[in-house]
Amino acid sequence: MKRKTIVATGIAAAVVLALGGGYAWSAANNRPLVGVAQAAVAPLSVTVSASGSLVAAHSGGVYAPAAGTLASVKVHDGDTVAAGDVLAVLDTGSLKLAVAQARAAHSAALAQQAAVNNGVPTAVDRSAANAALSAARSQVSTAQKNYAAYLDDYNDATPDQQGGMRSTLRTLKTAKTTADAALKAAQSSLSQLSVAGRVGLARTAAAQSVTATSMALAKAQANLAAADLTAPFAGTVTVHGTVEAGAGVTPGVPVFTVVDPTRMEFEAQVAETDIAGVQKYQAATVTLDAFTDTFAGKVTRVQATPVTTTTGTVAFPVRISLDA
Repeated sequence: MKRKTIVATGIAAAVVLALGGGYAWSAANNRPLVGVAQAAVAPLSVTVSASGSLVAAHSGGVYAPAAGTLASVKVHDGDTVAAGDVLAVLDTGSLKLAVAQARAAHSAALAQQAAVNNGVPTAVDRSAANAALSAARSQVSTAQKNYAAYLDDYNDATPDQQGGMRSTLRTLKTAKTTADAALKAAQSSLSQLSVAGRVGLARTAAAQSVTATSMALAKAQANLAAADLTAPFAGTVTVHGTVEAGAGVTPGVPVFTVVDPTRMEFEAQVAETDIAGVQKYQAATVTLDAFTDTFAGKVTRVQATPVTTTTGTVAFPVRISLDA
């Protein structure tokens, strides 16, 4: 055998022995290490992130006491006002007319009551009852026209607008019902005065008429006294729609909204997959685009009714108060 062949065979054998020895040593020392620890219950911190915007925590609407028109407007959108500042003034012509009509109806009711209580001859009783009936018919006509006109506006409005108009519609409907009841009472009073033996009922009806007309007069006077629309507290004015001299106003629909800029909240839109992890009074951190610092706060309200976001996802509005 040649020397090169013997050397090559020796090197190969050495390599095989080395590999085998290394494998044997690795197999002997490659044992898994197992650690033992005591199981315990610990809180799991979960962070919920959501986008949103700043909203006013304290705002109040400024409402007209009765239907009418604006005589003057003292402020513009965005103006800063103090509590009690006059924002606009109603035209008092229709309000003064309402006071005069209410006073006349009350005087007629007092006269009817005096006639019944003092046993004035039937002719006088009938005159007072006829006056009360005429006033009641006038009230019914006015109430029906107001309700019909507003009902037409309500039917022509969008669903969103109708939501804000329902309270006024109910008020006008109640006024119509009350006027109908007053008319029936006046008709009943006149009929009762025709029967001499039912003076007691006539006295009760007369007393009720006095009470009703007294309340109507007080309401008309209060409406006239509230012709100046004032700010309920200090803040910034927001104007709704067209607000100018000659513009019409409706009870229950705000002419202005006053916002307190010192009390703001953050309204976040939390996705439905994360809302289960949000509860009232939880701590929160708010980051605003206009500031580099973050603001600490806490959850004050979790809305139970979901909304659909602009991207088509379902979310729940969550209000967060800001400490700053």
